[in-house]
Formats: sequence, structure tokens, C-alpha cells
Amino acid sequence: MDLCSNILYKLAELQHVLECSICNKKCNSPVRIKTCGHYFCTKCLQAAKTPSTCPKCGELYAPTELDFNNLAKECDHELLELQELLQNAQQVAKNRDNSSKINLVQEEDTSLGISLEANIILYMGKQYRVQFLKSQSKKNAKGETPLHLACRRNKLNEIRSLINSPVDINAKDYAGWAPLHEAIESKATEIVQYLLENNCLLDIPGPDYLTPLHKAVILNNADIVSILLKHGADVHGFDYRGLKPEDYCENSKSFNEMFKSPEEIYPKVFNVFLPGKVSLYCHSIDEAIKAKLEGCKHINVVNKVDTKKVLTHFVIKKSHKLSLKIMQAMLEGLQFLNQEDVDDYIKGQYFINIPQHTFFTNKELNDGVQKAMMSAILKLPKLFDGVNFHIEDHNKRVNVYNLELDKEHLIRLIKAGGGNVLHRPPTASTCEVVHPFFSILGSSTFQCCNFIIYEEKHAPDLMYNMMELKHRSSKWTNNTTNTTARHL
Repeated sequence: MDLCSNILYKLAELQHVLECSICNKKCNSPVRIKTCGHYFCTKCLQAAKTPSTCPKCGELYAPTELDFNNLAKECDHELLELQELLQNAQQVAKNRDNSSKINLVQEEDTSLGISLEANIILYMGKQYRVQFLKSQSKKNAKGETPLHLACRRNKLNEIRSLINSPVDINAKDYAGWAPLHEAIESKATEIVQYLLENNCLLDIPGPDYLTPLHKAVILNNADIVSILLKHGADVHGFDYRGLKPEDYCENSKSFNEMFKSPEEIYPKVFNVFLPGKVSLYCHSIDEAIKAKLEGCKHINVVNKVDTKKVLTHFVIKKSHKLSLKIMQAMLEGLQFLNQEDVDDYIKGQYFINIPQHTFFTNKELNDGVQKAMMSAILKLPKLFDGVNFHIEDHNKRVNVYNLELDKEHLIRLIKAGGGNVLHRPPTASTCEVVHPFFSILGSSTFQCCNFIIYEEKHAPDLMYNMMELKHRSSKWTNNTTNTTARHL
């Protein structure tokens, strides 16, 4: 066993130790009993029939001996990143040593020189195959593609033809529904199975962050729930109201048994898609590099960042410092490209192994760009999606991430991140308790999507600190954006 395999084995043992001793799954809101060291989901421990006694070893404990800020909570993200880095290292070594032995189906785009099977990204323990589409599917007034319509109408032969074209199997309409959601809505079991066999994104969030599993449970479709669970659907995902799929089960015994004892899950690679026609903005790069891009027929160079124009990429130098335009590009979900890699793009070699690539020499900025790019590829909501902001005062510029920003700049960033800017401040009577997609479990913003942003030196007299409505200074966005970005 090589070094990477040994470390991965030890990581697996550590993750097993940190699992809930009741449900034997990864702890959800983990709590540790200090006296014996055993870990549990907070809900599992609260539901245990033996209060004040460890359900695993029977040792007595006092309420003060419950540790909610423990290793399982604090190190979960780091353990996943370490596991991912090691698995990536194994994958690179395997590709290098066995490149002559790989006998996968090679679908090569001869016009751009793209080998689809080689374009594998390992991210958060899952594998994604990146494909580049020559053209995007036409959409109707609702943003629906022909694949959406075929799934709704239960046209399996038409779906086969479209997917073989190929098309983006994960495309969302303007409401946020993916073709898999449409198939589930239509109770088209065979089509659901076909989409999953063609490696569509399994847990893609729709409106109100409803995953396909949420949708199937709400529709009380046991057959589709079973299929999704067999493919490894996430049973712990939250929707906009903070509810998991099982919370919609309505005490169904059959569903509860499915969630407790899912059948064996087989590993798979999910297909994700990026445009083969590139439209990019050059941000302070060398003129000679920009001239190269402008002379390339399959690349469209845009000279102004304009939300009305369809941008796909943002070109920068690795040494560039954070700027307003870079923040906006991250929040918009654009794909980043270094001027050092321009020659590859000109040749049509579009694939970048995002988690392994260095976009910026600044590590914090580089990590944020990597996560923002992957979030866009996986069709996740934008950072401020579902969050309302009202900005007070800010007649003078404020320092955010060492940038001097005025009120218009803040509004631009909020809108780029999918947030809503309110002209009037929200009130307690109009706010509901919800769960923004990228809120952090256990934090004070977990159930808050309404913020009144004030200038640091001019705090208002009325300071809301309710679960659903809070006052925060504009400097708070420094910590919030940075902390939340780690969970993209």
C-alpha cells in the first residue's frame, strides 16, 4: 500500500470514530460526550431513550459535559479537503502510470482537440467529468430547454436523442428546475432512471433549494425515492426552510425505513458542462496576451463587464490583487483563466483541474475563486441567493477587503451574488425564518436572510438581533463572505 493509500485509510478510520454512534452516519450538528468521548448527532442524542447516559457505552454524564464545539465540527471541512488532495494525487499518479492502459470510450472533439474522458475533477470526495458544448440549447420564455419539455412529456426516445447530441443534462430553467426535477414531477420513473444512468447531478437544488430527493418525497413517490437513494442521494440536504427530505415523510414507515437503511450505493462520475464558445473579459492583463485572444476565432473578447452581455470567463494575472471586478466576477460565477494559460485556450484545450490549479498567488483569494468556479459548475445558488439587504447611510466609502467601496459598489456586489436590495428596511412582521443556501450550520446567521447594513461609525439606535432579521455593519461582510466561501 502506497503512502497516499495509508493516509487515506487512517483518515477513513478517523471519520469512522467521528460518526454518530446511534445512526452510524456522519454527524449532523455533532455533539461529543466529554466523559467517554463518543460522538452523536444532536437530534439523535436528544431522541435517545436513555437521558444522561451514553447510548453507546452507558456511562453517565451531566449536561455540562456535552461538547458542541468539538473535533467533528471544527475539522470536518479540513478532513474533506485533505482526503480530496490525497485522492487527487492518487488520480494524477494513476493517469501518469496507466495512460497507455486506459481503455475508456474516447469522445474527442476534433475541432477543439478536447478529450472528454480525461477531463475529470475530484471535488469534495466526488468525481465530475467536464464536457464542453459547442452550442447552448435554445430556451423558451420560461427558460426551459427541449430536454426539460421532453422530461415533462415523458418522451424517452426524444430524451435519448437530445442527450446524445449532447446537451447540458443539468440545465436549469428560469425558475431553477432541472430536467431531473421535471421527470420526478411527471412521475416518469423510467426517465429518472435514464437521467441518473447518464450521470446527471443527483442533488442539484431547485427553487427553494429543493433537491430531487425532496421533490420525490413531497410527491410521495416511493419508487423514485428508492431509485434516488440507490444512486446516493444526499439525505441531509436542507431546503430554504431548513427541512431535510425525511422531514417531508409524514410519518411514512416505508420512507423512514428507506432513509435508515439505504441500499448499497455504487460509485459514479457526474457529468457537468461548460460552454465551448468562450466570451471573456481581460482584467489588467498584458496587451500582447489580449491581442492573441482577440485574434482567435472561437473566443469573443468583451471590453466591458456588462451584465447584459453573456460572459463566460474572466482573465487575470496570478499576481493580481483583489479588486471590485474580481469580486463581482466571483459572485457572478464566471470561470477564471490566467493569462499564463491563454495559449492552451487558443488551441482549444479548455479543461482546467480547478481544485488543483493556482489562479492567484494569494492563497485566500485562490481558494475563494476555486470554490466559486466549482459552485457555478455544479449549478448551486449564488452566494447571496435568497438574502435581502437594506443599506443605510454609506455616504462615504467603506473599507471591505481592503477595497474602498461606496454604496453603489455594495449594491453591485449584492446583486452579482444573487441578493435582493431593498429600498425600505425590512421589519420583523414581514420576515420569515428561513435557511439561505450557504449559511453555516450553528452560526448566528443560519436562519437569517434579512440584513440592515449600516456604516461602521453610524450604528442605528434600533439594533435588530432576531433570528430572522439582523443589523450588521458593512465591515461584517469581510468575515461573512470569507467564512461562507469556505463552505461553497
